[in-house]
Amino acid sequence: MVEKKPNTYINAFKLTVNALLPLYDEQEASAIAKQFLEDTISIARHEIFTNPDHPVSETDQTRIEKGIKRLRKGEPLQYVVGTIEFMEMSFSVTPDVLIPRPETEELIRWIASDLAGKKINILDIGTGSGCIAICLARLLPDATVYATDISEKALALAAENAKKNNQRVEFIHNDILNSSADLPPIQFDVVVSNPPYITEQEKRLMHSNVLEHEPHLALFVPNEDPLRFYKAISTYVGSLQLPVTTYLEINEAFGSETAKLFSVLGFETVIKKDIHDKERMVRATPQA
Repeated sequence: MVEKKPNTYINAFKLTVNALLPLYDEQEASAIAKQFLEDTISIARHEIFTNPDHPVSETDQTRIEKGIKRLRKGEPLQYVVGTIEFMEMSFSVTPDVLIPRPETEELIRWIASDLAGKKINILDIGTGSGCIAICLARLLPDATVYATDISEKALALAAENAKKNNQRVEFIHNDILNSSADLPPIQFDVVVSNPPYITEQEKRLMHSNVLEHEPHLALFVPNEDPLRFYKAISTYVGSLQLPVTTYLEINEAFGSETAKLFSVLGFETVIKKDIHDKERMVRATPQA
């Protein structure tokens, strides 16, 4: 049987849902389909049902068909449409960077609440799409924000995101695991990072669309060394001449271990839970 073309809004919606049903339940498939059509052919999602027989142009049909092929393979919607709305801003995302998560928004808002109105230098280590650095630049206009990543492709995308959101961030190519020597000789007041922290053994608990499409470089750490990035960050922070406050997104299984890396250096640490009551953030503050 030949599949119908997505020649009306409702046809396009039904075709998208049917393509997603093998991968998601009906409610999630429906939600993804609405968002997909809104982003792909620039319609308000209510129009799918209030104007179901509205024709879809040949150009939009082609866009929809190409997108459905990618969605059917389990590729995340954000990569298919190329953007995500995050904290009232639009970020471009590609398979070179992680898709920003709600937990990261909680981290950003914690930092912004603590530091509102302060004229400070902030360093974001492992910036990916740039979402943390760019959001902090917007929420803390008196701050100067720098951001690093090992991936040059990620840095290029982050720079694009900063430009399109009219935020000033200085991006630096750096591998925190191997050297901090190429970081600028600036006295940072705050270091923030959402580094790779998922152990290899946790892969079995993850959805296939994450495992097969999001960058493993930004996700995983060895089972035998789950805190490798936090160790590198604590070593760097401990080497700075003046005390620095550090904010981290963490693996919920290693909250106390992550905090200890900083407490042994003399920092006062706080482990913060997210809205799901999981230990997902750490703040390390210099002792008074």
